[in-house]
Amino acid sequence: MKTAIFGGAFDPIHNGHINMMESAMNEYRLDRVIVVPSGHSPNKDERNMTSFEHRFNMCQIAVRNLKSITVSDIEHMCNSTSYTYATLLNFKEMYPLDELYFIMGADSLDYFEKWYHPEIIAQTAAILVISREDMDIDVISAKIKEINTIFPADIRIVHCNKIDVSSTMIRSNIKKHQDITGLLPGKVIDYIRQNELYR
Repeated sequence: MKTAIFGGAFDPIHNGHINMMESAMNEYRLDRVIVVPSGHSPNKDERNMTSFEHRFNMCQIAVRNLKSITVSDIEHMCNSTSYTYATLLNFKEMYPLDELYFIMGADSLDYFEKWYHPEIIAQTAAILVISREDMDIDVISAKIKEINTIFPADIRIVHCNKIDVSSTMIRSNIKKHQDITGLLPGKVIDYIRQNELYR
């Protein structure tokens, strides 16, 4: 089975995230995608993040009607810092017969070699890099070659239509009382309003 892991803060999850997952599934014929909201991220101050419970719930709501996409609380259940390499090793242990993939944005590829144990990530999973239509494929390909001079990595490009949305934009729009219709699933918008998030 082809299983892809898609991690992030998802604060909140939005239509851009969903587009990335569906593009990867279609292009590489993945059997399932597991969404992993960050637990104790080494790169973010948790005091400035929405609680894991809310982020997890929003992810579940967003993918509820999407075939073969589920949500995992694996990083929240671990008390230590949530490093990607450790999360992938845990999934490898849970699904030893699966072919693992890791979905990441092309912007993260720019500094991937500086992540904590990127070589273990590359050993554990094929890396699917999301390239939007406004990105230069030659630049991404050059970066992939550069990484492979440092350690072996199976890095593949996912071609994805650009959706002009980000979690930062959504949080800002909510604070300014601006419309967020169409930026994220309607049921997630309902959840945000019911729980008075990002105000």
